[in-house]
Order: sequence, then structure tokens, then C-alpha cells
Amino acid sequence: MKIMDRHLFMSFVMAYVICFVSLVGLYVIIDLFANADEFFEDHAGSFVFIRRVAKFYFLHSFEYFARLSPVITMIAAMTTLANLHRHNEVVALLAAGIPTKRALMPILAGTLVVIGLGIVNREWILPRYSEVLQRLHEDIEADHVLLPTMCIDKDQVLFRADHAFREDKRLENVNVTFPVEVTGILQEVHCIRAYNTPDPETGEPGWLLVDGDAPVDTSMARGKLRQLPDGKLYVRTNVSFDDMIRRPNWKSFASTTELVKLLQREEIKDPQDVRVLVHSRLMDPALHFLLVLIGLPFVLQWERKNVFAGIAVAMALCGAFFVTGSMASYFASHGYIDAMLAAWVPLLTFGPIAMALFPRIGT
Repeated sequence: MKIMDRHLFMSFVMAYVICFVSLVGLYVIIDLFANADEFFEDHAGSFVFIRRVAKFYFLHSFEYFARLSPVITMIAAMTTLANLHRHNEVVALLAAGIPTKRALMPILAGTLVVIGLGIVNREWILPRYSEVLQRLHEDIEADHVLLPTMCIDKDQVLFRADHAFREDKRLENVNVTFPVEVTGILQEVHCIRAYNTPDPETGEPGWLLVDGDAPVDTSMARGKLRQLPDGKLYVRTNVSFDDMIRRPNWKSFASTTELVKLLQREEIKDPQDVRVLVHSRLMDPALHFLLVLIGLPFVLQWERKNVFAGIAVAMALCGAFFVTGSMASYFASHGYIDAMLAAWVPLLTFGPIAMALFPRIGT
């Protein structure tokens, strides 16, 4: 790597870090000001407060990176090249026989590095800490009682509960409703506690129901529901404890592989939304790179007085870019257009714009 390449690459990295720290820091200050009481609700002391705040925002910084990375990459690239233009380094490059477009290579290489880090973050880091990222501010230590959601398994068995406890994957005040197709009659089983544990005989996943309040007929359940020798009931199901405690935004922290597996589940409630998310994930790297290409021509032009106006236009195009993508995803999630088409709409709309703007780069 040549000296100029290293200089431009490091300038891009520094601009990216400064923009990221500035934007994320501003968000953290605003969010902490609004939610400081949530971290301090049990009056545990200053050290515990600082530890909770640090843990919460450190883990969520990976989420902020996933959300803000395209915009920050564009700003960092434009800032790097604007500084190059401001200090007349473009003239020095041209005098040395280096085309202006050659100077873009380190910036584009930095963009590809950021895109690669974004893929790693999206597919490995966020899924690994998904459960932690779904916690509320006051529950960052995982010591609160949870309010579980209702879940339906592949056999249309409905699971409901009033409380959930992480330490032993336990539900309390549980109701399990079996449809006619499973037990022959519409039947509801109520128990005081339920534990998400493998079947003691077959090892299959399911729930152990403890302290039921009424006798249950399991003769027609075909192995779905059976009574153990100690009188407890066991329900064989693919509904896990994680399914019961998930928040509505959990899919934004799931990997693409997990989303594809979710589409294969028969009981999925909103398959179209998941399809839109999967196709959007696949197109994200290309859209991220396209956004940078849109912004560069507005900086590398000879008219200095128009640089700031060009940056304003580039930011306006950036806003239009995200609005177009959001609208396409909305229409696709409601079935008006195909999910694959929705993922391609920003590229088909702004790709020609980027190609038309690229010749504006001064050489």
C-alpha cells in the first residue's frame, strides 16, 4: 500500500470513528437522561449504576453500529475527500499523474471493510447477544420477572402464562389449549408451574407441567400430551422458553439463517414480514456501497464554493434513499409488492442516479 493510500485510508477510519462516537454519544446522553431512573430504581449505589449503564450501552453499541453504519460511512467518505479538496491535495495528486478516481480506491476499500464488519456484526454478534439486547433498561441484570407472550406451535397448541423466570426457564400460572385435532376435543390444561426441559424418556423438547388443577384426558393426544408416572404432565412442542419471552423486535437481532429457519416453521404469524427482512439483509451490502457512491461526486468537483451545497444535496438524496427503502418494505410487508422487488427498489431507483453523477468527479 502506497503512502497516499495509507494516508487516505487512515483519514477515512478516523473520520468514521469520530462520526460514530459523536452520533452514538449524543444518542446515549439523550437516552440516559430519559431513562436514568430505570437503572437506579432499586437504589443499589453509584458503582452498580455505572456498571449497568456501561453494560447496557456497550452491548447496544453493536445495534447502533448496524443501524447507523451506512450513513456514517457516507459522511466519513465525504469528509475525507472534502479535507483532501480543502488542502489542495487533489492538485498535488493530479500533478503527480494520479487520476482523481484513483484516489477513491482507499476510500472504497475502507467502505468494503466497514461493510464486512457490518456483516459479521449482523450475522454473529447481534444474534449471540439477542436476548440481552431485548432487555429493558431496568432489566439489564436479568433479575426481573418477565411477562411472556402467547405462542402457538406447529400443531396449533396455544401456550399462555402470567410470569416467566430466566434462572430455571420456568413459567407460572400456565394455560395450554389443545385444539380438537390433537386431543379429540377442545381442551385447556392449567398448571401452577411449567419448565422448559427435554422429555425424560425420549429427549424431545417440550414443557413439564407441574401442579395441574384438574384431571386431564391424554388418551387421544397421540404422544403430544402424556402423563408421567409421578402424575405430572409433559407436552411435546417446538415452543421454547426463548420463544415465550421474546419481545416484538427480536427479529432485528436474529441472523439471516435464523430468519430462513423461521420461514420454514408452519406456525409463523407474519411470513411476509420475515421475507422482506431476509431479502433486505441480502441487499444491504450493495445498498451500503451504493450510498457511498452517491455522495462522492458532490465532494470531488472543482467548484469549491459549491462543495457545501453539494454535501447538502447528497444528504437530501441519502434521506430520499432511506425513505424509498422504508416505503418499499412497508408495501411488501402488506402484500402490495413482492418482497424481493422491495429489496431491489432502492438499487433500481438510485443506481442510475449514482451512474449519472459519477462522471461529475473532476479529473
